[in-house]
Amino acid sequence: MPEGGYMVYVYQNLDNNEYVMCTRVPNWQGDEPKLLQDGFLSYKFVIAGRDEYYDKLEDKHKKYQYTATYFTNFVPITSVLKDGYVVDINTVQFA
Repeated sequence: MPEGGYMVYVYQNLDNNEYVMCTRVPNWQGDEPKLLQDGFLSYKFVIAGRDEYYDKLEDKHKKYQYTATYFTNFVPITSVLKDGYVVDINTVQFA
């Protein structure tokens, strides 16, 4: 983890070959995406001074200080949807 805890990722959108750069905040919890891993990215675009987030340490909502695209989740391609649920691709039997 870099100093300050912020991590910047760059992903390629395979539908249009454009790149998305997004920032993961220091208090984000979850598995770290791996280099060159295929999957599905969730992110949100926020505008500084307008959009808010909840700071659980201070128990209040705060406005974002920077306009940016923030990383929210990444589901690796090793997981697939089956009957509306995310499952491990190794446990799925395809007909």
